[in-house]
This record gives sequence, C-alpha cells and structure tokens, in this order.
Amino acid sequence: MLAVIEEDSALAAALSPVAEASGWRLRISSDPIEPAKLLKMKLNALLLGLETLGEEPWGYLERLGRTLPDLGILVCAERSTVARRVRALRLGVR
Repeated sequence: MLAVIEEDSALAAALSPVAEASGWRLRISSDPIEPAKLLKMKLNALLLGLETLGEEPWGYLERLGRTLPDLGILVCAERSTVARRVRALRLGVR
C-alpha cells in the first residue's frame, strides 16, 4: 500500500491511476496521519507533501522515522530552500 499525504488534490488525482495500474493500493489524505495509524496500515511507501505538515514539519518526520524506520518516504517540497532539502535528506540517512 502507498499512502499519499498531500494537500494538492491535483497531484493526488494524477498519482491514483498510475499507482493502481502498477498494482498499488492507494490511501490519500490531505491532512497528516499520525505515525501510529500509519504503522497499522502496513504501508510499503509514503509520499508526503512537506507543506501539508504546516510550519514545523520536522517533528512529524522525526516521529515517522522512529515509528517506521524501514518505510520508504518520498518528501515533496514545493516551496523549499536548500537547507530544508538537506535537512529532509539527513532525516532519511540511517
């Protein structure tokens, strides 16, 4: 299962047919989902819009990393600085 947490409904809508054609079940949310709930969903991957998490997304990303250390997470950062991109990458390095 692939979860998408993204406030841009056009991106989520574009992903849906591609994911389904590839055999992925898709769960889309425009609001953050608590890591404990994501754990219960038995995800294979997560696509996450950084802006969807509000002003301070880093705590959420750190909780995700602790709760689901083996989950593949793709972070989309629409309005991003180099510093934000580097910080997101470093959270993924184990």
